[in-house]
Amino acid sequence: MSENVEFKSRKNILLGSIIGYATIFLNIIFGLFSIPLIISMVGESGYGLFTLSTSIINSFVIDFGLGTVANHHLSKALAEKNDEHFKITLTLIYRIYLILDIIFFVIIGTLVLFSNQIFVGLTPEEQESFKIVLSMTGLFSIVALPSTIFNSVLSAHENFFFIKVVNLISRILYIGVTLAVLFLGGGLYGLVLSHIGTSFVSILAKFIYMKAKYRTKIDLKRKISKIEVKTILAFSIWACIQTLCNRFSATFLSPILGITSDSTQIAIFGVIYTFENYISMIANVMSGFFLPKLNRINASQNKEERLKQMATFVGKAQTFLILLIIIGFISCGREFISVWITGTDSFDSVYMGTIFIIIVDLFYIPQYVLYTAMFTEKGRMKHLAYTAIAKTVICYTIVFPLTIYYGAIGGALTIAISKIIEILFQNYFYKKDLHINLLPYYRETYSRFVLPSIAALMFGLIIKFGDGSNWAKIIKTIIIVTIVFGVFSYVSLKKEDRDHYLSILKIRRKKH
Repeated sequence: MSENVEFKSRKNILLGSIIGYATIFLNIIFGLFSIPLIISMVGESGYGLFTLSTSIINSFVIDFGLGTVANHHLSKALAEKNDEHFKITLTLIYRIYLILDIIFFVIIGTLVLFSNQIFVGLTPEEQESFKIVLSMTGLFSIVALPSTIFNSVLSAHENFFFIKVVNLISRILYIGVTLAVLFLGGGLYGLVLSHIGTSFVSILAKFIYMKAKYRTKIDLKRKISKIEVKTILAFSIWACIQTLCNRFSATFLSPILGITSDSTQIAIFGVIYTFENYISMIANVMSGFFLPKLNRINASQNKEERLKQMATFVGKAQTFLILLIIIGFISCGREFISVWITGTDSFDSVYMGTIFIIIVDLFYIPQYVLYTAMFTEKGRMKHLAYTAIAKTVICYTIVFPLTIYYGAIGGALTIAISKIIEILFQNYFYKKDLHINLLPYYRETYSRFVLPSIAALMFGLIIKFGDGSNWAKIIKTIIIVTIVFGVFSYVSLKKEDRDHYLSILKIRRKKH
């Protein structure tokens, strides 16, 4: 039985990783090549307005941790074959989504009506376009929010493969529609409608599949007792606080730049934040697969030692990816930006802003396993909420002076500094709650990559100081840095680590 579980786990990790990396690859390639295209066709101002409206919607239209609550209770109901609790959870969560829709409608309507007084950095022409874009994205987000429950139902039935496939197909469709709209002269409004249309197709596909396969029906007239309400909602209080803090400390930066700066700085920060999102997606593509194993570890007798081993194993893999990205970006990032976004000098600061953030990510992302382990118990989640509160307070304390004086660079510094504070608080609680000795963890996770990093960076800088900036030079730098860093890292790792990583690729069950 144990061998069968591990076999299925390894297979799911491999298949999920393939789909995840395929989706991320599409996102990155399309993002890198579409941003210059979008900027050239809708202008820096238009791209800044698109980024601003998206950030505002992401700041306000949130589920307050309800997705986590739904996943937990729906999965539990299926495991216990408690059909009544399953239906009650669906009804209650959907009702709350509808209530949130009303609140969000009022908030977005207020922002549209008073945008002239709020976003004073925009010109009168930009104000009019911004109102239309914000109205379009806001109305769709209000309609789409309750559909989050579709993902929860599919996840409860462990149909992760279908969710990822739909997301991948939706992304391919979005790329095709967006390119067609841009080349046909659709402009800023066409860009927004492309996003809305393809997202709606994804929602519709999940709804049809859910109805056809599981016969799931949401009965809004169902009676629910106070005890059921308390049981369902009490689970998410600290997760809700953390969700709010994390959302507000990140997505509000573009709107704040709209107050303290101008649309150009918003556009620059949008590119910086795009890089940050890509880096996080690449490093964390497998992280979500480890939660079931963490729950098993938490119930075992030697859980501290097993958790440390898992955190170190995953941390090394993520450290390798982050270091490769950092070394590659230092070596050819400036050249890449210069040939990627041509015809403007406004994006010179993208290089430094991105470096500020990814350097901090080197210590932030590899600790994801420890971070996820904190969610296995309610008391630990409370401490993560405290950490998120501290990060948010620091973020809003420094963001206004930094963005007033330094614009988009100030926004990048805000993210970097607030993340450093978060890392310090998290490490304190990791040691307190998980009983992890972090000094050996840091030494084991990072020490093996010191010499490979130095060697790869030396090769990268030698090529960097050559003549010219073109795609051939950038591709050559990426290839050489990747080979040097990969070979040196492979040699530097312990034999058991090399064998363990290679075993992930072996999904065939052993015969005895």
